[in-house]
Amino acid sequence: MEDVRRITKRRRRLRTVGEPHPWEPRHMRLAGVRVAESVGKPAARRNVTLGVVKHLWRSPVPFVGFYPPEGVKVTEHRKYVPRSPRRVDDTEYLAGVEAHKRSFAKDLQDGMVPSGHLPGYFEVPTDEGWRITLDLVEGRLELADAWGLGTESKVAGDLAPFVWAYRHCGFCIVSVYDKDVDGLRDDLLFVAKRQGVELRWTRKAA
Repeated sequence: MEDVRRITKRRRRLRTVGEPHPWEPRHMRLAGVRVAESVGKPAARRNVTLGVVKHLWRSPVPFVGFYPPEGVKVTEHRKYVPRSPRRVDDTEYLAGVEAHKRSFAKDLQDGMVPSGHLPGYFEVPTDEGWRITLDLVEGRLELADAWGLGTESKVAGDLAPFVWAYRHCGFCIVSVYDKDVDGLRDDLLFVAKRQGVELRWTRKAA
């Protein structure tokens, strides 16, 4: 009779008390993909990029990412330019860049009117202050803050992934997009909008 080796259960490493499961959301890196952006001057304060946040457990979430204006002096002799060459003596410059981004995020936050919370995966405040209109026919983006200041610009890129994500998700993330790290800065500003983002499908009447 053939000898059959005993099959044993694979030993598992027990998690310590309070240790999260490796698949829990806080251990899952979200990947934000840029698909389009407004066409404006680099020094403008209303430049935005449109994209989607991809992760494992939900359909893609659309985001509107404001990015800090370029060409602003952050130290006495140097202006802010994303992804500039990094040298050993750049400590003062990098500190100034970070302060510049935080100041920019604070200005954006001051133009928002908080209103409750959005339950679900993203436990973040909702916001009714910004009104963002994306004209899909004309390829234009209109922005207006809580104080009524509005701007309009052309949009370059492929809007299809953003539109698909918005139609299937039902809300949109508004945050600061950092070109230096090529990603969203949720430590500066991470606001979910259920209202205020509109997709315009038809041409406006003259």
